[in-house]
Amino acid sequence: MQLGGRVSTVPSKSRTASSQVFLPLHSVKISFQMPKHKSNEWEFQGAVLTWINDQISHRPGLGLDKATQEPSKITPKRSDVVIWWNRAADNAFFTIELKTPEVPINDPKLLSDASEKATRWGAPCFAIWNMQMAELYRTPKEGTATPADRVHQFALNPLIASVDDWLDPKKGLALRDVHARDLHSAYPRAAEAHGRKTLGFDGK
Repeated sequence: MQLGGRVSTVPSKSRTASSQVFLPLHSVKISFQMPKHKSNEWEFQGAVLTWINDQISHRPGLGLDKATQEPSKITPKRSDVVIWWNRAADNAFFTIELKTPEVPINDPKLLSDASEKATRWGAPCFAIWNMQMAELYRTPKEGTATPADRVHQFALNPLIASVDDWLDPKKGLALRDVHARDLHSAYPRAAEAHGRKTLGFDGK
């Protein structure tokens, strides 16, 4: 209605409580946050499990059963990858604590978590791997592993800078070679610890 020749901005009493006010589109700011990565640690773990099980199936002479991603016996923490002599008997060969490049390989928590999980599963050795570097450790009989328990440190992979890099065919192949190398290094040590005959890595 008009007051003194001016248009009133006060809503009319005849309007109902359900009346809506529409703002001009240009006054509304809508922001979208794009994902930081195309992939993530869990998807990469799935790829690693596929790679390891493929190797196990092609080398039956090694006597390994399979690789799985298993929950801890005691806490909700997961062992990222457990490779088994016998899964049904809970007889573990080797565990791998897998992280992305955002976690430094010398992170004390990474080592302590990996050591505790290997101990709970009774695995004689374990590895930590942040996609860029990997380290192989013997599982101590008491306490948590320290750098003194490190058996081998593998060289830095200069191709890897992000969790997304495994999606690139060339970089993904390089990562697959790394896990094969870790398994190759761990096998004789784990076999000896379990009192098994040490075979060549090809199972011959």
